Amino acid sequence: MGQNLWDSLASAAEDEKKRWYQARNEAIANAQNLYERGRQAYADAIRTGQDVLARTPQEVTALGSAIKTGAGAANAGVRAAGNAISLGSADNLEAGTEALFGMGGSGDFGQRYQRQLALQHQADAQAAQDLPEIYKWGGRAGAVAGILGAAEPRVAGATLGFIPGVADSLKAIQGAKRIGFIGEGLPAMAAVGGGAVGGVTQLASDAAQGRPTSARDLAGAIGGGALGGVETIYGGPVLGAAVGGGATGLFQGDDPDQTLNDAEISGYFGRGLGTAGELTANALPGNIKGALGEGLSFAKSWARGEPMPWEPADSATVAAALPDAGGRAGPQQWIKLPNNRYTIADWITNQGRAVESKFGNSAGLTPNQKMAVPTFGDRYLTDHWLPRDIGDFSGGWFGSGLGPAVTDDGDNP
Repeated sequence: MGQNLWDSLASAAEDEKKRWYQARNEAIANAQNLYERGRQAYADAIRTGQDVLARTPQEVTALGSAIKTGAGAANAGVRAAGNAISLGSADNLEAGTEALFGMGGSGDFGQRYQRQLALQHQADAQAAQDLPEIYKWGGRAGAVAGILGAAEPRVAGATLGFIPGVADSLKAIQGAKRIGFIGEGLPAMAAVGGGAVGGVTQLASDAAQGRPTSARDLAGAIGGGALGGVETIYGGPVLGAAVGGGATGLFQGDDPDQTLNDAEISGYFGRGLGTAGELTANALPGNIKGALGEGLSFAKSWARGEPMPWEPADSATVAAALPDAGGRAGPQQWIKLPNNRYTIADWITNQGRAVESKFGNSAGLTPNQKMAVPTFGDRYLTDHWLPRDIGDFSGGWFGSGLGPAVTDDGDNP
């Protein structure tokens, strides 16, 4: 019995010794972490011109301990937001700037950059560990701020203004006014177009990665693309792409933070593709612009349930509703006006309505077309498309699918 008691006491003493060493090691590690955080805080203060007390190792450690207070919370939130807005490149920019000004010890720029980048990554990891909720919500706020910032049309001008003529072109594009437009059918057209592009993007992305497309992913891409297409009409290419990309990720099984990341990246694609689309459309030759406007009006007419034949066709409905058109539906139909004047409508629908398509910032009606507007009233409609419409479609439709495609790691069921 005495031996058992001795063994028990010895075992208890050994356990206590292990706990003491473990606590000591944790204290040393915590002190080292506080010291490293203090060094990073000191470097940040020097860079921003702030006064801090860090003359001794003890003062550096105390500075690191203060990071967990309000200042540390603000730093964690700003770090997370910066990384979200920049899609993870804030640390690289910060490290590059610091290395450029000599921070990071000895060696060349590349060596200093790598040391500073390691410190930046360490500071991110520490902030996420110490203040996880603040870091998480800071990142979410940054993502939303990035989307809203990219949605501002002036961002494109500020980014591309150094290219000769681009700033003036973008100003003209954004300031253009329509001379008439048929709104009916546009949401349906945008939903079909966005959904189709979303589905094709998903199929192409999966094919590029050598994997089959699941029914859930395809349905999610089509549904998200359709929602993004409709939102593009009201919010422009960035918000349309963000809504479409976020919806696609959500439908495909992404968690809330992944969904927000999908939305942000899609929104950035929406800005880039939207600007490229409207600049390209604005630079098209006049005959191409005319054909593009007519094609868009044709698609929208079908989308609103008012079909028109691609080739001219006799129509009793047209003869009754628009007798001065000669009783034929389809493209390029003559319409008789008062005083023996005529105009040629780009389209006449099967319901007997004439559609005059226009495309361009400064498109206008001819004198005879202007006469047709009051002569026929709602039987003669002007459908004026603008280059920014192409920008909206390019950014909103394609951006919706590209965000989730970029972030997709294939782990959704």
